[in-house]
Amino acid sequence: EALWAVREVIRLGYGIGIATASCHTDYVRKFLAEMDPEIFTPQLLFSNAFQSCQKKKTGALKCNLAHYGLLEQPECAVFFDDSISNEKYADEAGIRMIEVRKGVGVTKEKFRQGLDHMLQGCGKPPTLPGSPAAESVLRSNDAGRGCSRELEKRPPGGHTCKEQFRWGKCDELWMKEGHFCDFSCGRCGGQGGNQTALEEEAGEATLQQVYG
Repeated sequence: EALWAVREVIRLGYGIGIATASCHTDYVRKFLAEMDPEIFTPQLLFSNAFQSCQKKKTGALKCNLAHYGLLEQPECAVFFDDSISNEKYADEAGIRMIEVRKGVGVTKEKFRQGLDHMLQGCGKPPTLPGSPAAESVLRSNDAGRGCSRELEKRPPGGHTCKEQFRWGKCDELWMKEGHFCDFSCGRCGGQGGNQTALEEEAGEATLQQVYG
């Protein structure tokens, strides 16, 4: 019933976000694309609506919210997950979590619970998929929120993207495949990421010269 639920979400005019702890990013993308290529398009799977390799899901969920412009309205989202231990991350992101059974996923009953929450808290979605307004929103999300310094995906380990850039890590395969630091590394389709990083490097070097 999970695929039915996904299609029903789209039919009703809502959006879909993925936040998985799996680090097999390419496999997950391929699996979803083969499941329904009209829903799981490259535009969705290579945007902030798709987050992987993050066991602590607060940041991933916030990226999902940002993709749809809901950072200030997290109550207008529902998070389905089969591990109650992830509820704390949903709470930190301000999202309602609905637990589903392992190996079963989202059933019609669970879907209706989520839909009730959405209708009570947010009403009906403002646009339907395929409409000019919806397409405009998607283009805006991809151009503005999909690749920015504030929302770029940081690598595991606690180091910043600026540090990864300094250390020359941008071209390493794990960084590219994981889509870590896309903005800082200049992988944003001409949006100026690594040029900005270079300018910041120069600025910091000047400050260090002045202030020792």
